[in-house]
Amino acid sequence: MAESARPLRIGFLSANFNRHPVAFLALPLLENIDRAECTVLLYSDRFDEDQFTARFKAAADVWHGVGVTSDDDLAALSP
Repeated sequence: MAESARPLRIGFLSANFNRHPVAFLALPLLENIDRAECTVLLYSDRFDEDQFTARFKAAADVWHGVGVTSDDDLAALSP
């Protein structure tokens, strides 16, 4: 990456950041993404959490629980 370039910001919104088929597909990607090249933002639309949720949180640079957030408020979360 060029010195003046900022990392690519990648955001995901899901109700499946838990023990779910999504976890088995997405976690390896998120846990191994090059942090010098990318910033990962995760927006979770669920209230219950498990050990997979903890791994998603650890893999994220930014985590937002947005279960009851309006569309307008959700859009305002992204800088």
